[in-house]
Amino acid sequence: TRVDDADGAVRLERCAAPAGEHRGGGVAPGLAGIDGLVRSAWLAIVAVGAVLALGLFLLDPLLPIGSRHAYKAIGGYLLLLVPVLVFLRAHRPHRRFGPANTVTLLRAAMVCLLAALFGEAWSGLELFVAGVATVALTLDGVDGWVARRTGTSGEFGAFLDQECDAFFLLLL
Repeated sequence: TRVDDADGAVRLERCAAPAGEHRGGGVAPGLAGIDGLVRSAWLAIVAVGAVLALGLFLLDPLLPIGSRHAYKAIGGYLLLLVPVLVFLRAHRPHRRFGPANTVTLLRAAMVCLLAALFGEAWSGLELFVAGVATVALTLDGVDGWVARRTGTSGEFGAFLDQECDAFFLLLL
């Protein structure tokens, strides 16, 4: 970069390329060219999805319900992601998806796990349902606390939290 000093001297300085660009220009390969908010949202979505899938993989052999439960839970989680991705731009001015929204997304995955029990014979699973519901209700308080603590509260997080609450209340 060319810099003109106050005394008229010209010097060249090397500066870092803007985020997502190579020094030679253009967009960097891989995830580097993707906006930080979108990248962090996708990382949270995949991480929570992996936790849901792992939980289903570990729990399904122990639960006396049909194998369709896992498909319904994962399908519900994937449907839930549509409004998350559509309204993600409302998350501005924050540059990352944030830990509070990740907690809310985890809570939403737990609600999908419970919603998938509809249509299944789940007698004898009352303690399981109560345990998952209790953890989900606890996480409802945790996500707001984390958002305030990290300074990442905003419209998108409030929207995501309210929609998750509505889905959970509908389920109960």
